Amino acid sequence: MSGTAMPGGRWLLVVRTAWVICALLTVLVMVASVPLLFERFSSVCQLPADVCLERSEVPAEALSELLGAGISLGTYAAFTIGVEVLCKAVWISVAALLFVFRSRDRMALLVSFFLLTFGTAALLTNGTDALAAAHPAWWVVAKSLQVTGEVFAVLFLLTFPNGRFVPRWTPVVAVVFLLFQIPGDLLVGYDIRGPRFLETAGILVFFGCVATMLASQVYRYRHVSGPEQRRQTRWAVFGTTLAIATLIVVYGTLYILAPGDPEDSALLLLVAGSLIPLVMLL
Repeated sequence: MSGTAMPGGRWLLVVRTAWVICALLTVLVMVASVPLLFERFSSVCQLPADVCLERSEVPAEALSELLGAGISLGTYAAFTIGVEVLCKAVWISVAALLFVFRSRDRMALLVSFFLLTFGTAALLTNGTDALAAAHPAWWVVAKSLQVTGEVFAVLFLLTFPNGRFVPRWTPVVAVVFLLFQIPGDLLVGYDIRGPRFLETAGILVFFGCVATMLASQVYRYRHVSGPEQRRQTRWAVFGTTLAIATLIVVYGTLYILAPGDPEDSALLLLVAGSLIPLVMLL
């Protein structure tokens, strides 16, 4: 990665200390959430079916379908949690390697923070949401990691691969996106609904900002990046494309193999939801 070097001395020590604290908290949240997730996934969800499936929990309507496929609730819980923990361990390990060997490179350090917080707290949210809901004392820690992950994801999209905002006005996009995104992260689990126009505005802002971030990468690639930076961008695009293609294959295979009507198969949605974290590793 072709970012500029981090300042030495006190600033480098502060940033490294912050990374170590984030890493320790991430591991603690991951470990502490496992018993809660096992209890949640090994029990029948009493909420509406669409809410249960969104949370990867088994609704009452899907229990017979799951058992009919030879999958007990305990097996489903162990598999789903195992996949999530494995994926988080990989994200943390890659982040740690970047931190150990490239922490003097500003862009490498940013990517390390991104992998550490986004991959474990903002992308895979079952653990953070369960812990925040069950133990109010953990709410601040779990949600702080989730919000931090959102922040570093935006910084990554807007500054990769050289660590600079291109075009220069894109920090405005980051601020607008986070102002709309962070309240939703903090209010997960609360049935708070605002006026319809605010919900519509939030959706438009989300997709508009994401499209702008991606467009900034295209602009950077065509008008700013040098040969080495373009090579790095191509690898990032290749990885993203591969992940999307694999996700399509997974869903397509499950769609074909799912018992009954695939469009109404809760088993399809549960198994696909459990496998998505593996696809994200690509």
